Amino acid sequence: MLDRLAVGSNSFKRTEEIALEDLPELHTVTVGDQSFARAVKLTVNDVPRVFVFTLGEKSMKALQNVMCKSGELKGG
Repeated sequence: MLDRLAVGSNSFKRTEEIALEDLPELHTVTVGDQSFARAVKLTVNDVPRVFVFTLGEKSMKALQNVMCKSGELKGG
C-alpha cells in the first residue's frame, strides 16, 4: 500500500486537476519546486489517515479549489 508520495521538481507542469483518491495508508505527500504549475483543483477523497502535504516553491501556484472529503490536511 502506498504510504508516501513524492513528486520531483518541474513535474506535471500542464496538469490542471489533481485527485488523491482511495489511498487508505497515505500519510505524506511531497511536491517538488515548480510542479503542477497550472493545477487549479486538488481533490482528496477517501484518504482516512492524517497526512502531511508539503509543497515546493512555486508549486501549485494557480490552485483555486481544494476539496478534502475525508481525512485531514496539515501544512508542513
